[in-house]
Order: sequence, then C-alpha cells, then structure tokens
Amino acid sequence: MTLWDRHQTTNEDRPDWLGWYGPAQMASSEGKLLLASGQYDKATAALEDSVNQAVPRDAAVRSARLAEARLLGKDLDGALDAANQGADLLESRVSSARATSRLQEFSAKLSPYRREARVAEFRDRLSALPTPA
Repeated sequence: MTLWDRHQTTNEDRPDWLGWYGPAQMASSEGKLLLASGQYDKATAALEDSVNQAVPRDAAVRSARLAEARLLGKDLDGALDAANQGADLLESRVSSARATSRLQEFSAKLSPYRREARVAEFRDRLSALPTPA
C-alpha cells in the first residue's frame, strides 16, 4: 500500500493543510504535467478524471484545460464539448472569474478554426456569459 492510498482510507498522520488535496486535484496536477510534456492523450484522460470528480466550480475552471488538451490532440469537437461543459456550469451553477478567464484563453487558441460554425457558437456563448462579481 502506498502512502497516498493509506491517506485515502484513513486520516492518520495527514496534515490539516493537505485536506483539500484529493483525487480530483491529483488528477488535475497530473494532467497539467502531461499536457506540458506533450502527452496529450494521457493528459486528456487525467483531466477528464479531474473534471468528473471535481465540485462544480473546480470543474468549470478545469474544463478549459481539458479543452486545450483535446484541441492539442486534434479533437476539435471534444475540445468544444469540454469548453461548453465549463460554460454550462458558469451559466447555471457557479460564478467564477478564473473559469471565465480560462475559457477566454482557450477561445483565443481557436483562431485557426474561427470559420467553423461550432467555434463561432462557442465564442458567442462565451461572450454572453454573466460577468462574475
């Protein structure tokens, strides 16, 4: 049994400051590192796990990184699906300046595909999102 596994099953010896770092955050960190190293398929799998396990606000933030991984993996439809998942959360469940900003950064990466109807629809949707307080 690894130290991480032991801390998943018990809280003995677990520092208080580490309480927020669970499986969703671990998958997010793994995905970021894999993305930075150019391993887009592995990054996509880790980031999908992270988004699926995260609370809504964190899922909204992380959806942009998942969208980026999919786009770099040459999956435009999957990238837009992930970005729209983040937009769904921002429209209906959470308010997050960081999530909005990350989706805007992702949108800029869509410039080579600007003539695609789904890209234009996503960009219109993004510009219509409420401004976080």
